Amino acid sequence: MSCGTQKSNPYILNYQKVDELSAKGAQNNKKQKYRTEVMAFKSGSLCVNEYQNLKSKGYQLLGYSLFQDSKKSSFGMAVQMGKANGAELILLSREKNNASSNDRLFPSLDNLIEDGPIIKAIFEDEAPGKQSQLNLYSHLALFLIKK
Repeated sequence: MSCGTQKSNPYILNYQKVDELSAKGAQNNKKQKYRTEVMAFKSGSLCVNEYQNLKSKGYQLLGYSLFQDSKKSSFGMAVQMGKANGAELILLSREKNNASSNDRLFPSLDNLIEDGPIIKAIFEDEAPGKQSQLNLYSHLALFLIKK
């Protein structure tokens, strides 16, 4: 991946690694030729719920990207990120912000990682002069590997 792509890809810029052991296993995936699978969902809550279901099938979270943008970011950029990290499966959601969808998303995200909650500050930082959070799109990408 070129340096210019990395600097402009919001999935890379907002990536948070979750599990170091899984990340090492994913490095082996990068050496093998395989196709990263992608599942897209209408909401972040559905995305997180699917991850909860996949855990029982042996999938583990490598990391995630969570951010807001004034436009819909390309899922292709998430796939670039997933391939670069050796993810076998990427769960994606992208939705226009509204208070009710964010209220449903937070409890799901808080339960996503056993060691602690995903920070909600991205949605709570409403400084004067900033664009209204309701005019933004929330993007969530979960990068998974099978144990």
